[in-house]
Order: sequence, then C-alpha cells, then structure tokens
Amino acid sequence: MANTDSLLLELILSKNVQVLSEATLEIQGKFCEPRNDFQSNRKMNDPSQQIKCIQTQRVHDWIFYCTDHQKRISIPEDCVEQIRNCRDTGNDVTTDCEGIPDSSNFTVLSESRKFPGIPGIRIVSIRFTIHIRVQFKCNDTPLCHFEVPVTTVDEVALCIPKDTSIAATISNVDCTAFSISITPVCTNPSITLNIPEAVTCTGDITGTVTCNDAPVPGTAVTFSPNPVVTDENGEFTTAATIPEGTAPTAVSITASTTVNDIPAFETELTTVNCPSCDVLAYVTNAGEGENTVSFIDTSTNTVINTVTVGNTPFGVAITPDGTRVYVTNQGDDTVSVIDTVTNTVVATVMVGNGPISVAITPDGTRAYVANANDDTVSVIDTVTVGALPFGVAITPDGTRVYVANSLDDTISVIDTATNTVIDTIPVGNSPNSVAITPDGTRAYVTNADAGTVSVINTATNMVIDTVMVGNDPRRVAITPDGTRAYVTNRANNTVSVIDTASNTVVATVTVGNAPNSVAITPDGARAYVTNLGDANVSVIDTATNTVIDTVTVGDVPRGIAIGTICQG
Repeated sequence: MANTDSLLLELILSKNVQVLSEATLEIQGKFCEPRNDFQSNRKMNDPSQQIKCIQTQRVHDWIFYCTDHQKRISIPEDCVEQIRNCRDTGNDVTTDCEGIPDSSNFTVLSESRKFPGIPGIRIVSIRFTIHIRVQFKCNDTPLCHFEVPVTTVDEVALCIPKDTSIAATISNVDCTAFSISITPVCTNPSITLNIPEAVTCTGDITGTVTCNDAPVPGTAVTFSPNPVVTDENGEFTTAATIPEGTAPTAVSITASTTVNDIPAFETELTTVNCPSCDVLAYVTNAGEGENTVSFIDTSTNTVINTVTVGNTPFGVAITPDGTRVYVTNQGDDTVSVIDTVTNTVVATVMVGNGPISVAITPDGTRAYVANANDDTVSVIDTVTVGALPFGVAITPDGTRVYVANSLDDTISVIDTATNTVIDTIPVGNSPNSVAITPDGTRAYVTNADAGTVSVINTATNMVIDTVMVGNDPRRVAITPDGTRAYVTNRANNTVSVIDTASNTVVATVTVGNAPNSVAITPDGARAYVTNLGDANVSVIDTATNTVIDTVTVGDVPRGIAIGTICQG
C-alpha cells in the first residue's frame, strides 16, 4: 500500500461470462491491488472478435468482456494505529477480504440495447453492490477489520432476446474472486397443448411450457385429469383416463401454470368416450313355443334378457365388434340379426333350407351360414358344399371357411375371396361341428356317429390325428390360448377336454342332460355348455375342469356364443 491511511482496491471483471445452467450466466470477477501487468487485458481492442454468442437450443453460451474499477477506501484511525505499531516492531502486515453474506444486490439501470455489429448480443447496464469485510493481520495475527461497500456500474454484453428481463445473484465473494449469476426472467409464459381428436378410455396429453420463446423446465402444470411437472425441455406428458360407461362427449381441457407469478393457460377441445363392456353368453332356445335367445351375464351367471327370434333357433355367432348377434332359425330358413345395444331384432335374412350354424369373418363383413337341408352355405349369398352341412368355422385370417358336411363325412373348404369350394377333406362319420385354433394351424372336427374328433392340418388340409372322445360328440370350442379343446358328448352327458399339444383327452367333465353346444369366455377361464334336456347351461371352471354353476335358460337350449358387448 502507498500509505497506511487508505486502501486501494481494484475490481476487474474477468474476460469470461459463462453458462451455469440452462438459462444462467456466470461472471467471474477479482478484487486485487493494482498491477500494471493487467493493463493490457483490461480493454477490448476489437469487440467483434472478442465477443461471441453461440445460440443453442435453450441457452446462450460464452460472452467476453473486461472492465476495471478502482475504489480508494479510508482505513479507520484505530486500525491505522494498529498497523503502524505492527510495522514499527518489524513485523509484516497482510490483508484478507471476505464477502458479507446476503449483503450484495444488483439493479438494472436501463433497457437492453443492441451491441453494434454483433447479432444476438444486447447490452444491459447493471449496478452491482458488493459488501466486503477487510481483515488486517500482523504476522497472521488478526489486528482489526472493517466493512467496505463496493459499487460498480457495468454494461454487460448478454445473449438474450429483446425485452427479456434479468435477475442477478452475487455469491462466493472474497478478496480474490466473486461470482455473479445472471438469469433471464420470464415475462411472457405460454402453454401449448397437444390433445388427440378423440380419446377412448385412455390417451396421452402432451404439451410445452415456454417463456420468451425459451422452454421452462420444472414448472407445475395443473389441469384435469392429472397435474404434471415439465421436464428439462419444458415438456410434459400426462395420461387421460375416461370413466367406463362414458358416451362420446365433446369436452374442453384447460392446462394452467404460473411462472414468476405470471399465470398462463391453454384450452383445447376433444371428444372422449369409454364404453362399458360386459362378457355375455347368448343361448338359443328351440323348445316348443320358445324360439328365444337368452342373454347370460357371465360375471353373475344370471339371465339378464330374453329376445324372441325366428322358428327353432339353432346356431348363434357374435360379430367381432360385439354390435350384432346372428341367430340361425332352422324352422323358417332365416337368420335373425340382434342389435346388442337395443337388444332387439333389427333384421331377418332369408338363407337356405334348414340353417344350422353360423360363423362371422374376423373383419365382421360376412356371415357364413350352413344350410343342412339343401347342402349349401349362405354367405348371406350362397355356396354349394357337401350333403347336410352342419357346422361352420372361419380361419383367424378370414381367408378360409371350414364346413362340416354331416351326410358326406367330409369338410368343405371355401375360399372367402371367391366364395368357392377349393378343397374337400374326408373325416369321421357324421361330422357335426368345426373349431379352428387361434393360430389358424389346426381345425378340430366332431364326428357324431364315430365318437371321435378329427384334427386337420389347415396348411395341407389333411387329417393328421383322430382323438377318441365320448358318445355322440356334437360341438367343439377351443380356448383362447389354443391349449385345450372342449367337446360336448350328448349321449354321455359329458364334456371331453383335449390337450391340443398331444391330442389326448386329459379330463372328462359331467354336465347336464344332452349337452349340445359349448363356448369359452374371452379370458379362457370358463366354458359354458348348453344342456338340451335340462333347459339350462353348465358353467365349467377351465382351471379345475369342474362345474361351478348352472344357469336356467329357455327350453331346449341349443347354440351358444360368448362375446364382449360394450355400451357407450
């Protein structure tokens, strides 16, 4: 020091202003005694070469500038006396400095302006006030200390958009360095919402929160259905869950947030719906004067509705979308079409003579009806097949129809593209029904007079196995996983359970009198069997292969089909 009465401090703001986080800048500074070797670094000779903004996706990188400040500070008299006494005794006097916590502040003095000749850079005039505690020591023994406010006014070059407000935090202050963090302040927050045109049961809602065209991470977004917090890119995603049973409804969804105490919101319109779905079993009742279809709720195993159809209903099938039920009426050569929403017959279609079975293509566009008395299959159109066609099934890909011809002991294979018979397969005596595995590779055929089931390879249309079952096997159904085939044996009052991997009977279940048809729930947990002689339906637990319930229906129940029916 030049003398003991005053202390000359110089503030030199460093060359580098650096990004601390996604939208925070740091200025490194120094307090030091004047040193001539700094002189060459204190001025910018060519700002256009030394100041550089690198625009990235969210942040603004390096800024270069340099400025210096000097302040001559008077030392308190008592401290001056202690310093002199230390020196008079031949000891060394040293100085330490530290910042006083929470004593610094900043003020923006003017609006930002363009930096001449350098795109993207704006000049902001800022006054920084930094409070320093100066400590004198005599051979490292503390002598005295006092506080010094240091105020600097600087024009800082920042890579920020026009009209951006900023905030600054001064920290890490000591005698040799300090940090100033400068953060753009949000003044114009906004939300964008991306909502599907329609949401069925569940759907994702996404969006972005921005401010001054920059993403805002970590901010809470509140809206129904669920509140969320934006990620590092200012983006958010939430799942909308629509209550079951909701009919198609136009709704508005509003998202809101608050950034720097400034609210923002956005509203978008969409249509929501979520049908209420039940697994129902449809049973045809062909008793004298009956001519009905019973609807069984499989969750309670109770009959919830009964609809009158044509004369002597037999076969039944449900469209893949669950909106229609097709019922063959053997006594009047028709097919009744039931609307599952209104539970009424909405159409009656004339088909061939003595319609027995019906199957529907996977896309729901065609129904194939086996007409027992005129040796045809109606495609609500007609295809000539073998004698007394009884059972009918369609491959999962919808390209082939397999028809059991009871008097010919054959299976006719129909190409659905041309609706012509492309193959005829000999099977056992009096084939009655057909079921195809979910993977479409095998067809299982019940042979009523032989007490067997023929297994057909659908790639070659050849019988590859024959399984002995009970007496007078009538219908067959395969579990959704393809591992089991359930066969009704009318004369034995039983159901044979075939393991499709080994094609052997692994269980025999006693059911009601004269079991005729069988259908399996979509989850494979239950098999429902119509008992002609008892006017009821046996419910089999497929895990234990035991009868767990019996449901009373109409007289002479024949066919059965199970499907998922949705309302809403």
